[in-house]
Amino acid sequence: MQFRERAEKTAGAVTDGLGLELSEAQAKGLADIIEKAIIAEAREERERCAVVAQHCCSADMDLAHKMAKTIREADEVLIANLQGLR
Repeated sequence: MQFRERAEKTAGAVTDGLGLELSEAQAKGLADIIEKAIIAEAREERERCAVVAQHCCSADMDLAHKMAKTIREADEVLIANLQGLR
């Protein structure tokens, strides 16, 4: 559902719930206000999700780098031990 459709449905629900009779211009104005609020909230939520994803992935990348370093060090120790057996 598009933001505009959701805003119009919400505006209708508000007017029905409050028992209001709005003119077409007033109903459009109410839907405009609700649409702007929905869009602003969606943008804030998108930004919050992006920050969370960035923190989550950076932690995983750090962990992956630490694991790769540990594996490389273990490989170097193994190769040094094998070369010492020659």
